[in-house]
Amino acid sequence: MPTLAEAQEECLRSNKAYVLTEGSPPFRILDVSPGWEQVCGFTKDEAIGRTCSLIQGPRTCREKLRLIHESLAKKEGIRVRLVNYTKKRVAFANNLVIEPITTPDGREVTHFLGTLSCWSPLNVSGDFPRLFATPDELVELQRVRETIPTSADQPIDEDRALVFTEKDPPFEVVHVSNAWCQLYGYMPSEILGKTCSILQGPGTCISTLEALRQASIAGASITIRILNYCKDGKPVMNTVFVSPLVNTTGAVTHLLRVSMLVDLLSRRASERSSPRSTPQSTPQ
Repeated sequence: MPTLAEAQEECLRSNKAYVLTEGSPPFRILDVSPGWEQVCGFTKDEAIGRTCSLIQGPRTCREKLRLIHESLAKKEGIRVRLVNYTKKRVAFANNLVIEPITTPDGREVTHFLGTLSCWSPLNVSGDFPRLFATPDELVELQRVRETIPTSADQPIDEDRALVFTEKDPPFEVVHVSNAWCQLYGYMPSEILGKTCSILQGPGTCISTLEALRQASIAGASITIRILNYCKDGKPVMNTVFVSPLVNTTGAVTHLLRVSMLVDLLSRRASERSSPRSTPQSTPQ
């Protein structure tokens, strides 16, 4: 447990992302390190006197915030992974460690020292990209959003190319559907416990993979166009929708990846086989 003098010294010159706050509500910021300024994008002057809510946003888990507030109220430390936001409102996944700072005799907590550890680099500006090639993919995406599971406990449509992964890096696969196996040519035993990097090849876009990784770390939804490779080496240009699965408290438990190529091909085949109405002649 650091002393107040040690915490102030760290905030003065450390490249690590430290933030020093008051020891009681509303826990206003008293100092931040150069590393915190670099990660969060706010200057020291912009942060001091405000609270850490300035780096929260729509994807910040309210349940985890509640746990943090409970620990601070008890004058206790806590470790938690949280989605925070930079000044430019770019989301990043943060391993946050909060430690209490006490008086020399250890009887009273006077301050808290927070340490931020970024899981994702801040080199993608703006929101996570959503890339589409054709208008019908927009229609299909809307249908996918409305019909896919939102939690791991819901029934799985084996006719859809679905992959369930762990919520944390390296995002190991925990379940694949029959349709996914048919699309890529793998048996379930060949992918379970591995990662979707098995589908990558020489033509797979590195920038798209980075955007996908950042969104996955942040527990955010993303839709991408990406070149995948089947087991036999055949390239497949696919639209992939990734969405977090949550439990009853809203905490992310898994990530769901939907390869929309199967849905698109199925819908197009259905449209081609449907009889088209022909204009009827009008009596003269």
